[in-house]
Amino acid sequence: MGCAIHAAKRIVPTRRKKGRQGTTIEDCHKGRQDVRDDDISEITRPISDLVTRSAVSIYVAATIQDAACHMHANDVSCVLIVDDTTMRSIVTDRDIRNRAAADGRPVSDAALSIASEHPITVDATATIFEVMLLMTRKRIHHLPVMRDGQVIGVITATSLMRSQY
Repeated sequence: MGCAIHAAKRIVPTRRKKGRQGTTIEDCHKGRQDVRDDDISEITRPISDLVTRSAVSIYVAATIQDAACHMHANDVSCVLIVDDTTMRSIVTDRDIRNRAAADGRPVSDAALSIASEHPITVDATATIFEVMLLMTRKRIHHLPVMRDGQVIGVITATSLMRSQY
């Protein structure tokens, strides 16, 4: 099974038939639809439209185990570390895997010790397209969304991809 570009935005699987070398460009363009206005309007919507739940947070004194337990209990892939009402850092499932488990750190260590301090954030009025670019360029998978200086939620690379289909 190979892959072919279809409609300039999706990769669709192609199946090879006996005696055929693969899918041709002409095959890809059969039934092709051009980019529509609703595709453009989708990516120019504000990112706040995709925030479906508030961010899960833990306090500065929390341990790595606390962070993992909160992530598991809330079915999320990151938690924000807060000091009173101010976000200080973010711990992701990747941080727990790469900075704690792989390094053999005890789960009783402070979650802050493996967190990304002062995470990049985005304003709630940013467009979906701007957020996609930012996350791609900075190679980040979790992005806190802010409104009036307060976190209203976290956008993930997964939630962005789900919104497109």
